[in-house]
Amino acid sequence: MLGRRIGWVLGLALWGLPVLAWADIEVGLGYQYQQLEYSPVGGLEASSGLHGLTLRFREPIDEWYGDLKLFYLTGSADDVVSASGDETDWAAEYRFGRSLNHWFSLYTGVAYRDWTTEDGGFERERTYIYSPVGLGVGHPMGGMGSWRLGLEYGLLWESDIEPGTDDDGDYWQLEFEFQWTFAGRNTVFAAPYVRQWSDTGDTTTFGLALGMVF
Repeated sequence: MLGRRIGWVLGLALWGLPVLAWADIEVGLGYQYQQLEYSPVGGLEASSGLHGLTLRFREPIDEWYGDLKLFYLTGSADDVVSASGDETDWAAEYRFGRSLNHWFSLYTGVAYRDWTTEDGGFERERTYIYSPVGLGVGHPMGGMGSWRLGLEYGLLWESDIEPGTDDDGDYWQLEFEFQWTFAGRNTVFAAPYVRQWSDTGDTTTFGLALGMVF
């Protein structure tokens, strides 16, 4: 299982390398927080608050761009098996797309996610392989920075839940990202988002990413 996870992360990075290696890469490093509300069918409702690091690599090439995002979050989950437990959530997401004009862009990609809950002697691990497909709307704000609104659909290719029944759902995500540029190149960003998974239950994620682009 560990070897497969490492393989997917390396595979995503190597797949994006031909696009990202053509010119200078924008590197973003920041803090990410997310609140998950989980309502399984016929099960106990659960919630968790997770926080950690996010790392981003982005390279625009004319009207095309590649974007690799990694995050690792930890925290606690409540009312999982009528108690509290530890939880981790990490993912590698690669997107590539094309700007249609100064306002609109289309993108797709591939991603891997691992979401694990531990409560005493009980452990539940969920892994997902999926493709994000989205529409972006945004515009520069002179020399101050830019804003972007993204509407994304996630197509689930494969899931593995132990113990449990594998999911066959998908998700919708809405994200608003604001970037403010200073000192010529350095940029700070703030990106609130909401993601709704529909599988054997409903999982709603409210999140916020804050950081800098170098």
